[in-house]
Amino acid sequence: MCFLAADGRQPPTNQAEAAAILQTMLAYTGRITSLEPDKFTVDVEISCNQIYVGKPQVRYYTVNGDRLTIRTPEQESGAMPGKRTVSILTFERQE
Repeated sequence: MCFLAADGRQPPTNQAEAAAILQTMLAYTGRITSLEPDKFTVDVEISCNQIYVGKPQVRYYTVNGDRLTIRTPEQESGAMPGKRTVSILTFERQE
């Protein structure tokens, strides 16, 4: 499962804000169907944005010491139609 949200999100106070807040998050889950030394593929089963469901999502990863970095290839944005994006997610092990 993956859930990403922008910093500083606030509860919406009206319908327009409720619609806009969806552009500040991403969530999906699925099975890893391919794992290679530098990339993996997820078969998305559930997503906050239906355009990803049933479509394999490739992710590139590196491990450097206690840091895991996962990056998407450049792709069409699900939240911003007509834009292309790259997303980077970094995890760091705490001592």
